[in-house]
Amino acid sequence: MGEGTFGQVLECWDKERKEMVAIKIIRGIKKYRDAAMIEIGMLEQLGKYDESRSR
Repeated sequence: MGEGTFGQVLECWDKERKEMVAIKIIRGIKKYRDAAMIEIGMLEQLGKYDESRSR
């Protein structure tokens, strides 16, 4: 799907959900991993307010 500074995003088939999903692959550099962990935390917080559970 795309590539950027932190890594790349791939479009993949989720066998369990039977739908296409985006998978972000982060480069193995500490500052990028740290930034990814911050992003995960923010997305988890936002998910708490997603009433439709659309992810």
